[in-house]
Amino acid sequence: MSPPGGLVGTKRWLVPGTTTEPGKLMRLGSILREPYNPESSLNRRHILEIDEEDTYNESEVPRRLVQNELHRSNNYIAKIASSIPLIRAGFSVKGHSSQDPKTTVEMMNIRAKSFTPSDEYMEEALKHPQVVKYTQETHFRKRLYMIVGVATANKVTFNEIQSTKAGMSASAKAGAPQAADIEIGASHSSEVRFKAEWEVEEECDFAYRVREVKYSKSRFHDKDYTKGALFGADHQVNSGNGDLNDIVPQFERLNKDDAVAEELISGIFVLSE
Repeated sequence: MSPPGGLVGTKRWLVPGTTTEPGKLMRLGSILREPYNPESSLNRRHILEIDEEDTYNESEVPRRLVQNELHRSNNYIAKIASSIPLIRAGFSVKGHSSQDPKTTVEMMNIRAKSFTPSDEYMEEALKHPQVVKYTQETHFRKRLYMIVGVATANKVTFNEIQSTKAGMSASAKAGAPQAADIEIGASHSSEVRFKAEWEVEEECDFAYRVREVKYSKSRFHDKDYTKGALFGADHQVNSGNGDLNDIVPQFERLNKDDAVAEELISGIFVLSE
């Protein structure tokens, strides 16, 4: 269910293989050529200011999705660590985990903000000279995407020492918040003891939501439109496409759902309800 004023439709949080400095690549309003690649932004350096009235707190959703994933992958720490780079992890001898998913997520301190761009905002955003240039050069046949949600969290590292009555021991890494001695039983081993040390590290952006921007072609006669009047003279467009200089992208609508799996590539992990 979407918050009041939030975008409706299916929401998917995309988790790349690496995290980034907050506000560096995963930025609300960034227009992408490729939905799976925040670095493909056409306007990252000059994103239009977003009215706070158009944003909303969506932290609870990624928190719940990450926690659910940790529950499903509780005995396969390496699997979840390779998917969610916030958690630095490896296997213990028996593949067990003493981490509590709920506590781990609390220590991650996941925050998420999304926004619902108005038609006016989208119309102005598509006037960015690099967006105009890209659509002209690709003859208006390529898709555009906009980041409409960003999730930020703290990285966590978990150092775990495991031992059994039989004397087996190994080290592993995962995520969580405090030192603890935990005893568990397992069907494939005798009593197993874990000693865990948790460490909270730096803040980073780790996931984002993106929607396709539907647009059409429109003829515009004001030459200032593509000569950088909106974004400064150093952002002038010179596409070299002759008559195409008079054709610009006209916003129609955002897709009703976040980017779907077919539009993505391997290496992207998707958190979805």
